[in-house]
Amino acid sequence: MEIVYRFRLSEDAEFVWGVDVEGPPREHTGEHADWTRLGNNQCKNCPLDSAEHEYCPAALDNEGVAEAFVDTVSYDRVDVRVETENRIYEKNCDFQEAIRSLFGLLMSTSECPVLVRLKPMAHSHLPFSTLQETIQRMAGLYLIKAAGAASAG
Repeated sequence: MEIVYRFRLSEDAEFVWGVDVEGPPREHTGEHADWTRLGNNQCKNCPLDSAEHEYCPAALDNEGVAEAFVDTVSYDRVDVRVETENRIYEKNCDFQEAIRSLFGLLMSTSECPVLVRLKPMAHSHLPFSTLQETIQRMAGLYLIKAAGAASAG
């Protein structure tokens, strides 16, 4: 299942980014920005060893998008269209709200051993969600998993 983000920055500038939420891990070859290195700013709860993993998996998945928008101002208005299997969402918002939604999807589908727990939420991705909506979705995911574990055993 692919979720497609379409950013219209101006009349003649559109950026399209697709995320396959069920596919294999995304491949990352070639050179990468220094900020993607695991040792650069490793999360305190990250279990990865920088001796074995040169790059942060979540940072690598966000790198292409970050580079594509390096000159975009966070408060610029953009038209965003998000196409999922069952719905299409459209919104005119500031760029930071739009990109936050895409970054969240990319991070939840990355190979990060911490964020991988959020991957089931990608299947019912809710673009532009509020904090309250995200908390409710995360609590629901937790309760479903807890109920499954309890019934198993």
